[in-house]
Amino acid sequence: MAGNPKSILILDEKVTSCLRKLKSYYATLDGDFLFKPAGEDGRLHPSDEAAREVYERVASIMGETLGTRSEGLAAVAEAGGTGALEPGRCLDDLLRTPDGPAMPDGLSGAARGPLALFFSVYFARPFLKHRARRRPAPPPGETAGTGRCPFCASRPSLAFIVKEPEGQRQLWCRRCDERWSFRRMDCPFCGNDEQGTTGYLGIEGEGIWTIGTCEACRRYIKTYDERGAPGGILVDADQLLWSSVVLDLAAQKHGYREPAD
Repeated sequence: MAGNPKSILILDEKVTSCLRKLKSYYATLDGDFLFKPAGEDGRLHPSDEAAREVYERVASIMGETLGTRSEGLAAVAEAGGTGALEPGRCLDDLLRTPDGPAMPDGLSGAARGPLALFFSVYFARPFLKHRARRRPAPPPGETAGTGRCPFCASRPSLAFIVKEPEGQRQLWCRRCDERWSFRRMDCPFCGNDEQGTTGYLGIEGEGIWTIGTCEACRRYIKTYDERGAPGGILVDADQLLWSSVVLDLAAQKHGYREPAD
């Protein structure tokens, strides 16, 4: 799992606190602040002022909450503060890379460590989420034509089996935090729909989790069945992502590749 945030973060009190504070901060942001008025091309371009503020605030929140794990985040913050890296340009790199998080030019040494990848996801998140909200959502219940996010074109990070409509599979994008419906047995990565070549790998002791697998591309996607959620309480997708590292290890032990590979 080299180069992937899941390789170095397991959900615990510090990570939970970090995610909670980040989402509280996101709630204070609005699209008019994050983006410049649309130009003649109709495209939304991030504001340089917003990019710098969000960059500094996300680095600060992560540094405060992750404590000793924050080595590397200090280097990220320093790169933005000293001019070694321009937050606006960094953000442009991230937004142009649908299978991010990318490692933009200007980061070196400790600033290119695994935690910097974690930082990249959550630095770009509010911009991607607000941009996604301006795009038409797929009609309710309609499946996307491909497994890529219909809002930002990224590959999915998790799948959910939902209560309503009963048994429908929805994919979740960790970059823009959106969900969309997708065919239950098709591979969301290569589109394989050949019977008998896609399936689910069950893991002992993980009753509401399975691992969707594809024999054609050998990729996997962790799948959470909301119908079996304890007490019917739905858990935040980010928390599910970081609390399920054991499933990544199990899938890779069986020879499957991470979705981003």
